[in-house]
Amino acid sequence: MIKFLLRRFLGGLGVLLMTSFLSFTLIYLAPGEPAEVILVQRLGRIPTTAETNRLAAEYGFDRPPLIQYLDWTSHALRGDFGNSLRSGAPVLEELRPRIIPTLLLAGATTLFTILFGIPIGLLAVLQEKGFGDKFSRFFSLVGVSIPDFWLAFVLILIFSVYLRWLPTHGLENPQDLILPVISLGVANVARLSRLVRSQLLDTKYQDYLRTARAKGLPEWLVWFRHALPNGLIPLVTLAVNQFSAIVSGSVVIETLFALPGIGQFYVTAVRYNDIPVIQATVLLISTTFIVINLFTDLAYKLIDPRLRESQHYENL
Repeated sequence: MIKFLLRRFLGGLGVLLMTSFLSFTLIYLAPGEPAEVILVQRLGRIPTTAETNRLAAEYGFDRPPLIQYLDWTSHALRGDFGNSLRSGAPVLEELRPRIIPTLLLAGATTLFTILFGIPIGLLAVLQEKGFGDKFSRFFSLVGVSIPDFWLAFVLILIFSVYLRWLPTHGLENPQDLILPVISLGVANVARLSRLVRSQLLDTKYQDYLRTARAKGLPEWLVWFRHALPNGLIPLVTLAVNQFSAIVSGSVVIETLFALPGIGQFYVTAVRYNDIPVIQATVLLISTTFIVINLFTDLAYKLIDPRLRESQHYENL
């Protein structure tokens, strides 16, 4: 297990270093000189050559790129990502309060996906070729075909404009998450239910399930105690990938519902060409992916004993 964790840690560290390098190069991929980009944001006009050279010397842009990257990395490791070009405040101070709303949205959407995706998929298996199966397949087809932003507009129109049941923006109460979670979760529920259906149909007539039924176990216990655990690996993979995708890709939904999360913060940074904020956000999202994937690999070992045994034989 220690070797496994060490390999995963070193692999994640390599990915993080590569991501940090790509994040740093964003400042050179932007149009114009870095110092000129910063001065345009500050002054609202095209700076003079003297002003550009002065700021380049102040920020160290006149140094070799490798030295600049090492200096930026050393500061980033200490949590110093510089100051926002738009507000002048430290990037980490502006970014920190926006992490919780995004994690709440991603966590609530993942929970919504699991609570509805698994029962719908299980219903399809229990009523194979019946109403439940037809409903599951229809829902899966429709769910993955509807864009989340279009669904968000429809939900706002119905539940906020016409019925006035739910708010359209902000994150002050738990009910503020209902519409964003449904907007993001419908497609995820459709994908998970389709995966559950395909996984369980493959095991429906396995011998160990026949044995469980022969022992007199109720049908629901046969599925929840024996069938579902054997199909958890792909389900966990899908759930984790969806959580990561929501953290990194909830830009549209957070903007539509005015949620104070990372997505809306990132859109504002791109609009104002706020390079330090963009760099920090990209690095934060990459770190989130790496940490979540590490915990996912550990979950695989706990869920499936066969993986622990294969790891044991590799170490012999």
